[in-house]
Amino acid sequence: PALARRASSEQQPEATRWRVVVVVGLGSFLSNTASSCLMTCQALWLKEVFGWTSLHFGFVMMATSVLGLTLRTLAYDWLQRKLGLMRCASFGALLSTAAYAGYSLVRRPAGFEWRFALFAASAACGTTGMILTSGSVAPFLSRLSSKEAMGRVMAVASVTASAGRVIGPPLYGRLYVIEQPLPYRVAAAFAAAAAVGYVVAQRLYVVARCIAKGGRLHAAPPPRSAPTSASTCAPRACRCHCCSRRCAGRASRRRCVRRSSRSRFLPEAGRSARTATRLSARFRPTCSPLSRWCSTF
Repeated sequence: PALARRASSEQQPEATRWRVVVVVGLGSFLSNTASSCLMTCQALWLKEVFGWTSLHFGFVMMATSVLGLTLRTLAYDWLQRKLGLMRCASFGALLSTAAYAGYSLVRRPAGFEWRFALFAASAACGTTGMILTSGSVAPFLSRLSSKEAMGRVMAVASVTASAGRVIGPPLYGRLYVIEQPLPYRVAAAFAAAAAVGYVVAQRLYVVARCIAKGGRLHAAPPPRSAPTSASTCAPRACRCHCCSRRCAGRASRRRCVRRSSRSRFLPEAGRSARTATRLSARFRPTCSPLSRWCSTF
């Protein structure tokens, strides 16, 4: 029970992180605005490019739905555990950007085989991107809210998603009248902006958790006065300060060995202060980029 309460307190903060909520909401708005391009222009676009009827459009929708169901069942949980929620959302937005860019490149004069291959690849990327993005935003927002403000945070998520689906159809309808590939180009720009927003939200979340736990973004060097051995390494000496989580396994032992090796080059070992500083700089421990982005999502 104590471990469960500790895990719950780490997942749910005492105060709502509204700055991160706003950034995630903006990314959700841009992502849903981009996705509304498909439900507005897809049928007209398929008829214009391939000459397909409503029956063909129904089969296309069925194929993308089957692909989405398969991804949700078999691959999404694994990707979420490997990448994290916001990384899944960012990766999904990038896939959506590639999909809309691919749609804009499909033209009628090209051969049917090339047109169909590019369309199939774009449809697969778009479906995967929407699955990753839509399934990651709401769970991530639940981590940003306190128990009292959970309803308001979920309302922000619903309002931003609905606003994108309201604004998108008339915008893309007007753009389709001007030029056929133009809606997909604008949707690609919206999806790319959403990916940037999710990356910024992830970074803000890491910094907010670091500040809340009193950590630092970089590992602090050990004190120069007392040498530290590998067997008596203090618990805080082997912690990643960007997310205040203990480094485990080989990484912890390797840092302890580096700290003990650095203690040999202190001035007390018979060397001058300048020589000790030059030699000890080679063994100065720092957090790697991977440790700064620890699995806190």
